[in-house]
Amino acid sequence: MNGSPWSSAMNLPNNIAVTAAEDVYVSEGNSLKVGTLNSLLFDQIDLAAAQGINIQDLILNDQECFLALVGTSSLAVADLSSVHKSASNTSVSIYKVGSFKDRIVSALWHPASATKTHLVVLTQTSVQIFDLALSCVDAQLKIDLTEYPKFGGDSAVSMAFGSHSSYLGSITLYISTGKGSVHALTPFIYEGFPQAFTGLMIHDLLKEREDLKDLTNANIPPASIFNDFRNAFLDQEVFAADLDNLYQSLHISDFPDEKEWNFKAAGIKSPRLVGPLTQVDPRSRIINASPKHRFTILASLSEQTNGGVRVSYLAQLSPLIYAFNDLAEIGPEPKKPEPKKREEPKDKYVKPRRGFGFVVVPGGDKATDDGLSKEEEHYKKSLEDYKAKLKVASFIKTTFNVLTIISKDNVSLGDKAVENIKFAANESWLVLAGDNKIVAGDVSKAADQLLDPSCEAFTVKYYLKSKTSGSGFCFYTSNEELLSICSWQNASKPQVVNVVGEKTSTTDPQLAVSYELETRSRTPGLKAALPARELRLFLEGAGNLPAISKIDENSSKSLEEIHNVSSLTVQRLQKLTGFILTLQSVLAIQHGELHLQRQGLSEIAAKNFSSQHEVTQNRIQALLERQSKLADKAKRIQDLLLERFEESKKKFQLPLSNSERAWFKELNSITKKITVGDEDCLGLQLIVSDLTQKVEAIESVPETAEEKLAKTLSDLLMDKNWKRLNFILKHEGNEIDNGKEKIEELLSRVSSLNLGVPV
Repeated sequence: MNGSPWSSAMNLPNNIAVTAAEDVYVSEGNSLKVGTLNSLLFDQIDLAAAQGINIQDLILNDQECFLALVGTSSLAVADLSSVHKSASNTSVSIYKVGSFKDRIVSALWHPASATKTHLVVLTQTSVQIFDLALSCVDAQLKIDLTEYPKFGGDSAVSMAFGSHSSYLGSITLYISTGKGSVHALTPFIYEGFPQAFTGLMIHDLLKEREDLKDLTNANIPPASIFNDFRNAFLDQEVFAADLDNLYQSLHISDFPDEKEWNFKAAGIKSPRLVGPLTQVDPRSRIINASPKHRFTILASLSEQTNGGVRVSYLAQLSPLIYAFNDLAEIGPEPKKPEPKKREEPKDKYVKPRRGFGFVVVPGGDKATDDGLSKEEEHYKKSLEDYKAKLKVASFIKTTFNVLTIISKDNVSLGDKAVENIKFAANESWLVLAGDNKIVAGDVSKAADQLLDPSCEAFTVKYYLKSKTSGSGFCFYTSNEELLSICSWQNASKPQVVNVVGEKTSTTDPQLAVSYELETRSRTPGLKAALPARELRLFLEGAGNLPAISKIDENSSKSLEEIHNVSSLTVQRLQKLTGFILTLQSVLAIQHGELHLQRQGLSEIAAKNFSSQHEVTQNRIQALLERQSKLADKAKRIQDLLLERFEESKKKFQLPLSNSERAWFKELNSITKKITVGDEDCLGLQLIVSDLTQKVEAIESVPETAEEKLAKTLSDLLMDKNWKRLNFILKHEGNEIDNGKEKIEELLSRVSSLNLGVPV
């Protein structure tokens, strides 16, 4: 089966499909031709029944009895079992399939179909299943993607089924969108769908159900508050139980695991849209890179401007996608109850049981305290339940319905942007073709090593075939040793190009691929370990080298023994060298991961320290502000108390206290002494009067010029100490004047106070 074209408009000029009988079907615009690998002439097939379809892709089903002709707005199917060849032309029955309002994105044959007649068609806003054995006009199942809120009004870009060797993978359809989200529809079947499966697929599903039970029981506590989480798995449990009953009734376990069984699906609910499972580059197209494996490996391909293609490998390891019931909303975090304002206790009058009258009982707020304590207990219990639900919800979100990006490769197809890139995949290979180059990646071997405990990274080995010509490519022969691609050029003979074979060597990694090792590409749950077991097995199986007791240079037998010992030594040295190189690579990878972990822990520690320091600083600042506010409040309260005290004293006209009387007596005595004086010193009034008379007498005597000059000369000739003394005396004179003014003001205030105070 050839792959889907790269561009969103699917405008490749040619598409090609080759059957096992080496019949070649080639589309050119709105025409379809058929021929063989060895023929130069191709017969034109009449496409009148397809009503002028512009073919963009050719897709064969597994039995090679139907060929889907995919256009941009219409789709048709060619019945290859009705091919009639004659000398003049070749006729094939063509049937138009359905009618579509939106542009057709891609089409795939359903891998779980027992009849191999179910065609899945994806448009930008819907996906449909047509059973060609029943009707080519009406779809058996149609899903409008715009009805799902999770789809968010986005448009579909590509689709791919999960693992064809897994029961759940074969009925899970992955859809990528223009914004880069990847969703899944599961179970993508309908009631009465003719389903094919093997005993091994059912056995793996039942084993996975037991693992699911153990996993959920270990992480979801058996409390009633978690019933919504456990109920989310009920549909999956019922679905697996029905398959278990079928498994037992058909005695599948008594037959080989590879035996295929067919039955019509019963009790199927409508498919559910799950996701987004992961995020890739916008407008990336997805393809199943390894359908034969028992777990899903998808390849997401996005075109780069430098002529390369970024290939992101997505793994859907066990457990697979589950169609959960919608989880109940956890709700917001409980709010802590606010402390209520405590009322002052009031006394109560209670009538005693004996006697008469009433008894005064002190009041209290015991009931209020009891109510508050109950609210706090309810808050603590609600907070514990909320945190437990968050933990369980986080477990479900990170464990189920997640696509893991296990690696990213950059594949080079040219020095500039490449047009008309095609890609395809079969059981072992992922092939990219464009710009006269073909790059094939061996995904099968990388997938086989993925679950090995010693696997450090998902590494795909790429092969490059350059200088190829052709505008259409498809698989022709494929196995572990050989990969042949059939190419087609306009008006030419089909060519078979061996990309991988005995004479084809691995390309230089710099020319074909640039592998990017990322710590997130590690597969969850895998434990990396050094290959010490390989070294132990190597040493145990090596033994000692055979000893040569005697060497005869002329004896051929002796020379043969020497040759054997030398060859064995070289082999062991090669194995030991390979082990050392492997060990060195593992140590380098682990050293890099430890460095990244240490760097991440350092960043987390620095972030925690800075956040704690900031919180502490904020708390200290808040405490200082609170202390300042409390001090201001205390000062205001003190002033208010003093004012209220003075007002109360004036209001009630209280008599003076003994301390107040003593204070007023002392104040009156000081005033009297300053004003009148006593036996030891003169009063202030007499001193001021005497000084005033002297000043007036001095001012009244005129001073001659000689006296002023003598005074100035004496001042100039005055010693330094005398100058300082003069300055001090002047300063003290100024102080005395200021003191005089203050004393006069004080005397006026004291005289006003002394009027109404009895002494």
